[in-house]
Amino acid sequence: MTRNICLSYLTCVGLIASTFSVADAADAVRYDCERLGKTIGSPVTEMTAAADEGWQHAPDEARLICTWFTQPAAKVVEGQPLVTEEWSDVGALTAQVVVSDEPLTHDAAAMMNLAHELPPELAGQFEGAWIMSLKKPVFSELLGMMPPEVTYNDLAVSVAYANGFASPENTGTSLTVGWSVETALKILKEVAALR
Repeated sequence: MTRNICLSYLTCVGLIASTFSVADAADAVRYDCERLGKTIGSPVTEMTAAADEGWQHAPDEARLICTWFTQPAAKVVEGQPLVTEEWSDVGALTAQVVVSDEPLTHDAAAMMNLAHELPPELAGQFEGAWIMSLKKPVFSELLGMMPPEVTYNDLAVSVAYANGFASPENTGTSLTVGWSVETALKILKEVAALR
């Protein structure tokens, strides 16, 4: 019976320790949506921030998800009616930072054709960082809801933009996959430096 109590105790301590490892790692970063928005800069500076819900904790990761709305999207969120021309610019930019206990390694991602290298002009900015993406990133493509994720050890950052009615005048059309990767890399460097 004493042996069973000891095993139960060790199991509980192990579960608690594994739960705190990600939480502690994320909390140690001391990074929030306001700081993330400042790092991104434009177009976030012209957008309306959603509520900052802080770090979301799961058993093996912690995730900071930050969202900013275009002015028409902010009106929709507040329940205000839009005029016809505003519908073309209903969009949201979302950035997320993930701290993982068991991140997918570059080699494992490469075996699944998910690992891609940073372009030469960005690779020297952060040694060891790489891109995880379902397809090879085309940097000139317009940014959408499924952006590539820039990864380094247990950290990953992605920046996405959702707008189903994009047109040349709107916020989202100037945002490309290349902008997203470069911005994610800038965020990744800042978060890594805070640890």
